[in-house]
Order: sequence, then structure tokens, then C-alpha cells
Amino acid sequence: GLNDGVYKRITGKDINFDDIYRNIADFSEIRNNCKLKIKIGDSMLEAVDDELRFYDLFGDMCDAIGVEHIFEQWGPNGVSCAPNLRDSQRTLYGYELRDIEICRGPFTTVEILPDGTFCLAGCHRRWGFERNIRDLPIRDQWNDAGANEIRRNKLLYGKNSDSVCAACDIPIQNWHPTDLLEGHEQEILARM
Repeated sequence: GLNDGVYKRITGKDINFDDIYRNIADFSEIRNNCKLKIKIGDSMLEAVDDELRFYDLFGDMCDAIGVEHIFEQWGPNGVSCAPNLRDSQRTLYGYELRDIEICRGPFTTVEILPDGTFCLAGCHRRWGFERNIRDLPIRDQWNDAGANEIRRNKLLYGKNSDSVCAACDIPIQNWHPTDLLEGHEQEILARM
């Protein structure tokens, strides 16, 4: 948010926006080669001119800046962020929602959990081949036959072949034109 009131509404905590701004500005001054990206959720912008104010405040102190559309990905532990969301039919990047036939996650994303567990696709999901990176390096797990089988199944059968994937809105909510895999199936299979 761009003021104390938004922070209070979203987090339930008293947070001083001026302190946050000064901390970011100070970090920008001392960051050396560290890249700084500053982003804000669209639902945190309340006034008509808040987006312009956001760019004015932070634009000169960072390498990348953006306003992202926030959506409900999961409701962990029954907690919903829906009251803080805008009612929009837009993706994280502002594109129209559309059906996504091939989830890009297994082809582009790996996640290492705090305990060192390798997770393909960035969704905390375990498929059965994963190991701790202390036991088997990331590269070996990325190229594992089990990982490639998941990728082939995602390509050949699409997200509806798996009940967890079928219920997931992540590919729909965060697609970007540069990430679409539809139409590239044969090229991807050849590379695998």
C-alpha cells in the first residue's frame, strides 16, 4: 500500500509507510550490483492516482517496477484473501483470462523448499521422484526420467489428466504470452 491505512486494512498491523519508503530508498542507495524490483498489488491502490503516485515514488530507485493483479491462488488453512482482491478478469500481468492447455510449470520452474526438498513446477507438489538437494543435485533431479515423464504427460494429456492440476488456476491466472507452450509440443519433446 501507499499509506499506513492500507497496511492496517490488509495486514491488521500498524505499519509506518514513511519508514518503509525510507528503508527502500536507503537500500537503493547502497545496493551496489543487487537488482531491485519494486511491485505492488493492484488491490492495494485505492485512490484514482495511486498507480501514478507509486511510479513517481519508486520509479527512479529501482531496476524494474510494476503493478500486479492479485488473485486467490489457494485458500491455505481455510484463510481467504478474497476480501482484499479486486473483482477482475485479468491475469497477474493484466492479460485477459484464457484456457491454458499446457502448464508451463514443469518446463520452467523448480522450487527448493526450506528443508532442501526439490519440487518441480513451483507448486510444492511432490510427484514421487523428488529428493533432497543434499542427496541428489538439482540438475540431476531436473533431468530425471520421472520429471520428464510428468512433462510428457502434461504435454500429451493436458492439465485435466490429473485431478490436482485440473483444480489449479495458476496457469490461467499467471500466463504471459512469452510463456505459452501450445503449438511447441514437438519442439519440446525433441529437446527432452
